[in-house]
Amino acid sequence: MFNLKPLHHFVLVAEERNFGAAAERAHLSQPALSNSIKTLETQLGFKLFQRQERPIKLTAEGRELYQRARDLLFEARNLDRRILSLKRGEAGHIRFGLVPTFAASLGGRIISACHRANPGLSFDVEVLQTSGLVQGLMAETLELIVCDLRELADPSALEVTPLPPHPGGCFCRPGHPLLAQDRPPTLHEIFDHGLASVHMPGALRRALAARFIPPGDDRPLLQLECDNVTLLSDAVLASDLVLVTTRSSLADALAEGRLRQVGPALDSSAVWGIATLRGRTLHPGAPRMIDWIRSCAAPEEDTAAG
Repeated sequence: MFNLKPLHHFVLVAEERNFGAAAERAHLSQPALSNSIKTLETQLGFKLFQRQERPIKLTAEGRELYQRARDLLFEARNLDRRILSLKRGEAGHIRFGLVPTFAASLGGRIISACHRANPGLSFDVEVLQTSGLVQGLMAETLELIVCDLRELADPSALEVTPLPPHPGGCFCRPGHPLLAQDRPPTLHEIFDHGLASVHMPGALRRALAARFIPPGDDRPLLQLECDNVTLLSDAVLASDLVLVTTRSSLADALAEGRLRQVGPALDSSAVWGIATLRGRTLHPGAPRMIDWIRSCAAPEEDTAAG
């Protein structure tokens, strides 16, 4: 690779038009700087300066090289800064994946925190169910994922960091008939209005079915399944469907009064965790992102159901 230091010395002499002043800027003795320029001229095969002139002047070849050398040194400095930023995890591109409820709950908050701390990082986010995220992790197209730990069939190839649980509940529009009752509705009464939710792990679906579906009733647990929490919320706002999800995924809608929690609290919580491929060298920014995810995933203090 071409040594850029002599080019740097050449640019200094061209700017100062004096070997002594250029040597001071380079923190070199004048003979050392002169030798560096002579070595460069030998490599190039032509003279760069008219040394008999005072102040010294560039030769025709020197004038041609000067601007190109400045541009090259500028790009080299940029590259050095870029490499340093990459080492520190402050730059580069991270592709990661989130399950839908986590994306709706905390995805925006995490990305905004990452961007504020390191605006040089760029992100590509996949929102999929756990099985699809694990496939991306195994294919090394995803750097890390936040998945539902209940859906990890074989976590032996993964490094997994559990996250704090987020409580679940039932949510409806403010004018819903269930809220007009003089007592909290039962889960069977809520079920009669139809449930909406994201696709659920089998164990969670069975546990909720046992609580919501009356004995002998052969109706399916969910009338609406979709991995887009925004679509689910819009459907619930425009109908008597009841949304089953985490409180954190509806934080804004609950704070603004667009949705209300209804019925008894659910003891089923989101069981999320961060997973990476065991033994894989991660992007330098990935450990910092994991820290942000863990920090943002700390559940906020729950409020009473409305």
